[in-house]
Amino acid sequence: FRSKYILKRLLKELEANEEFTQDDIDDRIERVNHELNLYEEYNLLDILKVVIYIVEKFEENNVVWGTGRGSSCCSYCLYLIGLHDVDSIKYGLELSEFFR
Repeated sequence: FRSKYILKRLLKELEANEEFTQDDIDDRIERVNHELNLYEEYNLLDILKVVIYIVEKFEENNVVWGTGRGSSCCSYCLYLIGLHDVDSIKYGLELSEFFR
């Protein structure tokens, strides 16, 4: 699970943004690894799986959902999954706001 879906989405994100410097790329890779470790530590990996399922079903059925709300916008992984449109790294949002 970990190394497949989220890392595929990260690779897609990195390929789509040619303006990223090597430092930007390294920061995003480090952030994803850190977040996934926290999701695992807090026993939330199953929640990520459910979110992936829901977003895929929304996309398949052309359902429109919000751009983001609350502390979920601090999670870069949720951005990569497509749950919201807020790049927490770009806007400097603290991950600690999400994992309280």
